[in-house]
Parts: sequence; C-alpha cells; structure tokens
Amino acid sequence: MRALALVDGEHYPEVVVETLAALGRAVDYAVVVVPADTLADGLRQRALTRRASVVVATHADADEQALVQVLETEAGYVSLIASRRRAAVILERLRQRGIAAERLGSVKAPAGLDIGAATPAEIAVSVLAEIIHHRRSAKMDTLPAVIEARDPMCGMLVETATAKYRSMVSDRPVYFCCLACKETFDEDPGRHLASLEG
Repeated sequence: MRALALVDGEHYPEVVVETLAALGRAVDYAVVVVPADTLADGLRQRALTRRASVVVATHADADEQALVQVLETEAGYVSLIASRRRAAVILERLRQRGIAAERLGSVKAPAGLDIGAATPAEIAVSVLAEIIHHRRSAKMDTLPAVIEARDPMCGMLVETATAKYRSMVSDRPVYFCCLACKETFDEDPGRHLASLEG
C-alpha cells in the first residue's frame, strides 16, 4: 500500500492538507495526517519505507524540526509546502545542521509541480501530481527499456517483445503491426528491404 503522511501545523490553511488528504485517498494512498507537535511519536509508530511520501505543511517554525525528523526515515518522497524564499532559508539551515547533502537534495521544496497553482486546493493538486510523478518515475527506472522497430509497410512503431507478426529476412527479424502488413511484405520482401534501413 502506498503511504502519504501529511505533517500538519495549526497555522497553515487547513484546506491544503484536507484537500491533499482527500485526493490522496481518492487515488488509493493510505493517508495519515500527523500533527507537528506529535511528529516524533507519529514517525515511531510508522516505519516509513522508500514507498512512503511525506509532505511537511506546518507553515510555522516547526518546518525545520519536522524535516529533520522526516529525513531520518527512509521516506522516498519528502516535500515542504512553503514559498521559494522560505524553502531556501529552511534548506540552508538544515545544511548547516549537518543533514547529508544527498538526503537534503531529495527534498522537494517548494512542494508540487509548477502548474501555476495559486489557491490552497490548486497547491494540493500540484503536490499530489508531483508525488504521482515521483512514484511513476521511480518505477520506470526499474523497468527494462522498451525496444521498438518500424513496420516497413506502414511506418508504425511496434514493440519487438510483444509483436504478434514477424518475418525473417537474411537472419534479421522484421516486425509488423498487423497481418495485412506482414502478408504484403512477404509477397515481395526484396522490394521492401529499403524501408528497413530508413
């Protein structure tokens, strides 16, 4: 189960956290909202793995301490909802406190994809979009590359691993998108060989 932990603070507009929690649940994340003042206990109760996403949204002096505690976990995605200026100040303080550069570099601050979000609800959408993008990108890194070949008859790209229609020409496989393209090619392969080089 994918996990999304929201570190909430009393000073931040509640609609961001509420909307992000609702959106997260809608796309099947196990969402937990942890008040900043009980963060240490909340983190101890949950073993955050690389699959976990944590969004710090205290918008108060608790941001820095919350990030210190969250960065001690294995959470794969960590972000801070803050202005660019405030985020830069907090990240610099964390660097001065000795947080490893590699771990610090993984913090998304300010949180969210740059979609021009202005309202709290739009900010929540941009943050969830970034979480999904991060998760999907990580999965893509572990998948083998898709190898494609061009159908010499129609020019369509065909995945070689799953291609249903193939022919062999001089010990070289030729891939087709459909039976009609294969049959046309097979009638006179020599005539269509030039298409293979293009």
